[in-house]
Amino acid sequence: MIRGLPFSQLPKTIQDAIVFTRKLGFRYLWVDALCILQSEGPHDTSHQEDWSHETTRFGYYYQNSAITIAATGARSSDDGLFLPRPALAFDPNPVILRRKGPTGETRDISILPNVPSWISEIKRAPLYERGWAIQERILSARVVHFAANMILWECHERRATEIDHVGSSLNDRSNGMVYEEVSDFMPIVRKLQLQGGSASQVVREWYSFIEGYTSAKFTFMGDRLPALSGISALIQRHIPDCYGAGLWQSAVPEGLAWLIEDKLAEDIPDPVSPPATTTELKQMLPSWSWAASRGTVRFPSSLESWEPVLRMEDWDVKSAGVDTSGQILSARLRVRSAFKNFSASELGFKSSAELFSQLTNFIRSPTWITAEYGQAFASEGRETKFTEEKIKLFQSDKSALLNYRRKLLDGATKGFDIYYKDTDMQKQASIANKKLTRERLQNNEEICSKLIPDFEFGCRRVSLGNGYLESLIKPNTKAIFDEIKCVDESGILDNNNIQHDFDIIICATGFDVSHRPAFPVLGRGGQNLGDVRS
Repeated sequence: MIRGLPFSQLPKTIQDAIVFTRKLGFRYLWVDALCILQSEGPHDTSHQEDWSHETTRFGYYYQNSAITIAATGARSSDDGLFLPRPALAFDPNPVILRRKGPTGETRDISILPNVPSWISEIKRAPLYERGWAIQERILSARVVHFAANMILWECHERRATEIDHVGSSLNDRSNGMVYEEVSDFMPIVRKLQLQGGSASQVVREWYSFIEGYTSAKFTFMGDRLPALSGISALIQRHIPDCYGAGLWQSAVPEGLAWLIEDKLAEDIPDPVSPPATTTELKQMLPSWSWAASRGTVRFPSSLESWEPVLRMEDWDVKSAGVDTSGQILSARLRVRSAFKNFSASELGFKSSAELFSQLTNFIRSPTWITAEYGQAFASEGRETKFTEEKIKLFQSDKSALLNYRRKLLDGATKGFDIYYKDTDMQKQASIANKKLTRERLQNNEEICSKLIPDFEFGCRRVSLGNGYLESLIKPNTKAIFDEIKCVDESGILDNNNIQHDFDIIICATGFDVSHRPAFPVLGRGGQNLGDVRS
């Protein structure tokens, strides 16, 4: 055990913290870097036991501290607390210019300097780029921030700066100075400590807070959940809910709805922050948790308007600590969900074929796929999305936008004869589309014979399918034209009693088949289709 260290051998930031503590009249100072045996990573077993034990006590330390000293503006422990200030950048006194008006009266004009603000000093500060520091800030009753240009005060009630001594209330969301994910969560924590709180409100704010939290950096990405252990343990003491792997039991569906903001960053090895890839992370964390992502995640902004189709049936999370807040040892989740219908355009079959290792497409009947619909207006490569250059052109040149809209209207109007039976345009469209469909499918006769209709082009709704036909012949894609007999727990049973097991089923219908028009709809031979489908 270390009994003492010479003051001169301590890093500059710790030296300054000791001086400041003595000036305040306190006898004791707790410094995590000195009071915990620092782990060198997941494979460092010599220090792991002390580190695992102490991380579960972080919440206790910071909640019960008289004051927390934050080296907010320092980039390393050698920078210190009392950073040099550029004099010209910190002069709150206005410059008064006095001038006479046209009638001889005197007027004063005040020119205020562009002084540092809370946002510039805190939100982008080096300290709060570190994930571990966020918990320290939220749990501390009082924080003194030694920022780059000034000292700031923060507690669970107010914030103040050297320029604005009165400051602003933490609950004042109309004040843009304090509007950020971490700041918004602090009043929730404070209210829990003083009065208790609504579990639904806490959980709703939790996922919003996680969005800001996941943008922070960690030396070891596996620390994402342990660095929240103090906050999650505090919440569990005040609301009737269970926590595990970053999710709350009462809101598992919402907790599973996270999206990766930067998919590319997920798979780029990071030479500074091991583990290097998401694959390695998922060996340490459950893949369904947002914590298994390396980058920033986002949750839907309006969870209240969701239609619940998923139900959590069972979960089991085992942690290294004394509760479910520490390092994850094992995690299991079982959910049950209904099926949700999407239109073909929402499905994005081309993108799905690129995302999934195996994709099966059930096609119940022949249909026209518009292999070249609107290609006269598409970008290179049949890309139907506008390029950034095109968007900027439309924003800056209204006439260019108007001309483009007129071309679209003109093309759609002139092509309307496609939908009239036996017109030359309809016949030509059928011939051209059959030819293009075969080309896209590389003359795969098994698919062509079942997919290409024998009825006229436009007789039924035409499906937009840029890239869809090419996807059907990819090695990881299978097209099935048999009817579906039933959908069961493991997948789909077709009419030939062949079982197809799937992880996900996406139903691309888009029609309300329960609708009955007020007039009769007659089919071939004068048959009333309403009688057939009743």
